[in-house]
Amino acid sequence: MAKGDGWVYVGEFKNGLPDEEGVLTLRNRQVYVGKWKKGRFDGQGTRTWRDGRVYVGEWRNNKRHGQGTLTWPNGQKIVGNFYFLKGLLN
Repeated sequence: MAKGDGWVYVGEFKNGLPDEEGVLTLRNRQVYVGKWKKGRFDGQGTRTWRDGRVYVGEWRNNKRHGQGTLTWPNGQKIVGNFYFLKGLLN
């Protein structure tokens, strides 16, 4: 486990960074549960934002990237492939 100003991480580490499986909880009620690589979201994971949005799917280098579902609190969904293209998405 590691704690910082406004965050708590519980999970695996490699070379002092979150790696493999872990949970990051932020003070503002945002949460990420899933795979990590070298301290970044990478692989299958679920992120919940404080406004109630939830993304379940693939991540690469802290960005939504690959198959996933983004759901808003009102039930509206986007299901498909997400690709990070230099600031155009995420």
